[in-house]
Amino acid sequence: MSRQYDSMQRLLKKQEEERADLMNAAYLCWLEVKQNERNLLADFDGHYEKAFPEIKEQINEGRQSYFKVWGAEGELAAIMAERQEKDRKKLVEQLSVREQLQSYYEDRNNRNKDKDKDHDR
Repeated sequence: MSRQYDSMQRLLKKQEEERADLMNAAYLCWLEVKQNERNLLADFDGHYEKAFPEIKEQINEGRQSYFKVWGAEGELAAIMAERQEKDRKKLVEQLSVREQLQSYYEDRNNRNKDKDKDHDR
């Protein structure tokens, strides 16, 4: 059981690291979005309210695009969550098969020992 627990713990730790990496990448991408906004608003003293409608639209589209891909419920998060769930299910299945095989071999060895005892009598 300890080996199973260790395997699951390693997988969960790896998946947590993947989520942290995704968050870091999302943050770096957000910095790019904000830098683009600053560049677009430079002619308007950095004020969104003073910007032309076209500039506001570009800013809004940039934000929407960011959240669609990088947001907490964005495309990348959904893909990663789905893959991580599959990985956990696969590990559980592997551990279950391993446990069944171990149980089978233990039962078989016990039957063989019983046969040997009966044979020696």
